[in-house]
Amino acid sequence: PGAAEVAEVDLATIVHESDAVIAMPVAKCHSSAGVSFSMKGNMGLIQARGPFHSRYDLHQAVVDLAKLIQPTLVITDAQRALVTRGPGGPGRVETPGAILAGLNAASVDAYAVGLAQWYNRAFRPDQVRHIRLAGEQGLGIIDTDQMLINRVTV
Repeated sequence: PGAAEVAEVDLATIVHESDAVIAMPVAKCHSSAGVSFSMKGNMGLIQARGPFHSRYDLHQAVVDLAKLIQPTLVITDAQRALVTRGPGGPGRVETPGAILAGLNAASVDAYAVGLAQWYNRAFRPDQVRHIRLAGEQGLGIIDTDQMLINRVTV
């Protein structure tokens, strides 16, 4: 519903059968998408990922998939982050030392962008196209100044 790029996708049956979906991405860069967190990670739940990279506008396709798959909880592991040569590596790893948790994938992804320097440079959430599109299309708050954030040190 509301897709701009991807009209139909074969989704893993377990998603339809589940009462809740918990997304647990590891923070990493991605050569095509810039970064790969929760929304980009949804691609692991579909059968054919190739067309997302070759036939569709990848960033809009990621947002379209995020409209379909909205996790109940997002937990992003940013203890370590692959910041170059992702997603497969080998590449440089930074250690933000953080674990993020939230109820909105676009917002958690937007916050995660600020935890490291991706490809040796700092990015704002609106500079990562699929995160910006998610904000523009109403999937969540991507301006970290507008987020209610509770920081806990363990």
